[in-house]
Amino acid sequence: MTGSAGIFLFTKESDTAFGVSVDIMTSKQFYAWVFGLGGKVRIISPQNVVDEFKKQLENVNDSF
Repeated sequence: MTGSAGIFLFTKESDTAFGVSVDIMTSKQFYAWVFGLGGKVRIISPQNVVDEFKKQLENVNDSF
């Protein structure tokens, strides 16, 4: 399924999972939103966004 602006794509991965491709601008709010989904979402690319999210998680972990 492609959005009207052509910015997202849904692909069925299995009976219980699907993939979504979205053009986004990263921000602290974006990472907080992903974190708030409780591990039910994975960032798989691009690698710099994956790395930045891991860094944000490490920063939170180091606070406790």
